[in-house]
Amino acid sequence: MNIRIFSAAVVLVIVGGFVASPASAEEEPKKHESPRRFFLEAKFSPYRPAIDSEFGNATPFKDVFGGGQFLMTQVEFEYEIWNKVGIIGIGAVLGYSRLVGTGINPVTLEEATDKTAMNVMPLAIHMLYKFDYLAQRYKVPLVPHVKAGFDYWIWWIENGTGDVASVPGSSEGSVRKGYGGTWGGHVSLGIAFLLDFIAPSMAQTFDVDVGVNNSYLFFEYTWAWINDFGVGNSMNLSAGMFVGGIAFEF
Repeated sequence: MNIRIFSAAVVLVIVGGFVASPASAEEEPKKHESPRRFFLEAKFSPYRPAIDSEFGNATPFKDVFGGGQFLMTQVEFEYEIWNKVGIIGIGAVLGYSRLVGTGINPVTLEEATDKTAMNVMPLAIHMLYKFDYLAQRYKVPLVPHVKAGFDYWIWWIENGTGDVASVPGSSEGSVRKGYGGTWGGHVSLGIAFLLDFIAPSMAQTFDVDVGVNNSYLFFEYTWAWINDFGVGNSMNLSAGMFVGGIAFEF
C-alpha cells in the first residue's frame, strides 16, 4: 500500500513539473539589452617610426633616440552603420606618442647635453568590419575584425628648453622649424575576446546601470604607411605595431 502511494506521488510530481515549466519560462524576464550603436576603444602599442629608412646608411633617428621602442596611446570612436550579421562601421582615431632622446649639436655633430623630444599625434578615419555573429547568436566569445583607412600624423620636435626646435635652412639666413604633418594609410587585423562570457551577471548589471552592451579585450596588428604615399620629401612615420586594448560597445 505504501509503495502504491509513493508511486502515485512521484507521478504527480513529474506531471506537475511538465505542466508548470512552460508557465515558469513565460514568467522569466527577458535579458535586458541596450541598443548597440557605438564602440569606444583605448589601445596601446610599442612604436618606432621608419625615419632612418629614408637616409640610406645614415641613422639620424637612432643616433638621437636610440634603438628602443616608444609607447603609442590611441583612443578610437566607432559608429555602427549596420550590425545584423557582423558589424560594418566607420571609426575615428586620435593618438599620441612622445619619443625622448639626446640632442646632437648641429655644428659639431656631437652628442649634446640637452634632451630632445619628438611628439607624434596620429589622426585617422577608417571603415571596419567585426564578425560578432557567433558571439551574439551562439555565445562564442571571439570576434575577429578588419579595419582600413586614411591617416594624417602631426609631428613636432622640441629642443632642450621645450620649444619647437629649428635648424639652419638650405639658403643663407633661413631657418627650418621642426614641425609638420605626414599623410598615409593603415590596415589592421585583429581579434577581440568578449568579457561578458566570463561574468554574464556582471555584464548584465553594467548594461542596465551604465548602458554598456558588451566589453572586450582585443589584440590587433596594424600596418601604418605614413610617408605621404611615397611622394615628395616627408617625415616617414611608418611602422608595424602590435596593439592591445579594451573596447566598450554601447
